[in-house]
Amino acid sequence: MILTLLSVILIGAAIYCRAVFVANRRTSPYVGPIHSPTPPTNLHAASETLTVLTWNIGYGALGKDADSIVDKGRSMRALSSMDITLAAQRIAQRLAGQSADLICLQESANAGFLTRGVGLRDTIEAALSNRQNLFWADMKSVLVPQYLKIEHGMSVHARVNIKSCEAVLFPKDSTYFFGGLTKHYGSLINRISIGETGRDWVVFNIHLSAFDPDIRTRMGQLEKLLQLAQHEYDQGHCVVIAGDWNMRLTATDPGQHTGVPEKLQVINFPENSLNEGWSFALDTKTPTVRSLNAPYVAGKNATAIIDGFVCSPNVVVKSVSTADLGFADTDHHPVTGCFQAST
Repeated sequence: MILTLLSVILIGAAIYCRAVFVANRRTSPYVGPIHSPTPPTNLHAASETLTVLTWNIGYGALGKDADSIVDKGRSMRALSSMDITLAAQRIAQRLAGQSADLICLQESANAGFLTRGVGLRDTIEAALSNRQNLFWADMKSVLVPQYLKIEHGMSVHARVNIKSCEAVLFPKDSTYFFGGLTKHYGSLINRISIGETGRDWVVFNIHLSAFDPDIRTRMGQLEKLLQLAQHEYDQGHCVVIAGDWNMRLTATDPGQHTGVPEKLQVINFPENSLNEGWSFALDTKTPTVRSLNAPYVAGKNATAIIDGFVCSPNVVVKSVSTADLGFADTDHHPVTGCFQAST
């Protein structure tokens, strides 16, 4: 009887594990309009000047003391729950002090396995309760208990009125995390009216692939992104693409990096990909990402500039700055750009 019961339990466990594996490999994220559950009433209309902040916040668990197994480090979860809690609070406090019209975040996360149960997204939204908060999950586990749950994605936090936000998918990366979990790459496309002009600011919050082994997926993602952006510009709108490109956006050396570990697959942004008149908006003095092969030590970890903006020809770049935070709470630095709509 005991052997029979044990056999039944083992068979049931095997069936469950197989179901979890298959289900997570086949999950597809939501695509379409994204709505704020409780939009605040104090949002103001956008003008012909727009300030945008972009920041990959590394689910609050990739601060200066972290390394990562996906980047030739040793750890899957390098930091303690207390470390992640403090990082989430500091990230939220910094964002709450920003005056940017639009905050575009990548690698935001609900409480789960990689955050050791810390609700990074909840902490940020509580600090930004006076903003419109929108979230899209691009990596989400299914059929697992709460302590193993993973739900990460991109978010937008606006002090201007977003008239629509839409999640779109880019070509799928063939890489699986933890053997069966798919991270989907895409964009949140935000439309913001420019006064009574009949034109919109169209701001893309993006996160391109980092681990596609042959780079082809990233090139396909870039091609689709630029096609979507060009279409918006052809309609007369002012386009800003903000986010983590996972490509080296400038050859300028900020002074402390000598190269990027092969596992990161950080390639140069392909020359001549941008159509005529389109331009980068970057701070070339400060790196925006560091390698995670070891905890951060200035001058030892590889760094590069992979976060920033691309703008349509009818957008004038007034300023761009990267805040050098010593990678204290995430493996990326925030970048802020100020843009002016032109004819």
